[in-house]
Amino acid sequence: SYDLGKIVGINPFNFDDKYLLENGILSKINTKDVKQEHLLATYIPNKNVITYEFKLAKNLLEKVDLDDYIETKCYEDVGLDEADEYIFKHKMIEGVEEKEFSVEVVIIPQKDIELFYKPITDKYGYLDFTTYSGYVFNALYKDEILEPQNDLFIYFSEDDIFITLYSEGRFLQTSVIPEGLRSIYETLTASIKTKNFDFDVFLSF
Repeated sequence: SYDLGKIVGINPFNFDDKYLLENGILSKINTKDVKQEHLLATYIPNKNVITYEFKLAKNLLEKVDLDDYIETKCYEDVGLDEADEYIFKHKMIEGVEEKEFSVEVVIIPQKDIELFYKPITDKYGYLDFTTYSGYVFNALYKDEILEPQNDLFIYFSEDDIFITLYSEGRFLQTSVIPEGLRSIYETLTASIKTKNFDFDVFLSF
């Protein structure tokens, strides 16, 4: 059985990078410290996710199976490969117009999930929970660390940069810069030739 008070978060860009959340305290741990009682969690890198937003008339909700409608619309509008399977998750947001919703859809190729997390399941035998990076900030409102309001969160690392918008504690959208700081470094050094300016020096700024 799992202890929900002991959660191990795994860095999706470096599976050897793990943190234990216990009694509200976050600490870095080694692989040997991961126990069967721990709940293993991680998030899905933005490069493995497709996002799509569209408007939906409220009166249409009574006429369609929403999940089927969203899936079909995504295949048609986004150009998904019909030979592949995908995971679809969506959020309904009140639109500017009273008669419509904004639908924010997160689309994840099933094969990407299976291949990407195989090293984790091979090592530990299980993975309990994954989430989309844009949703991780929900916990700040749920745990009453932040009051629901209009917020903009900026996250950046070597591998990932994204900006996430929340309105009154509700997720709105995420904008992504692919490949993170490494992509910015490569773009910068391609146009500016500077000696002794490697990636480690760039990160030190």
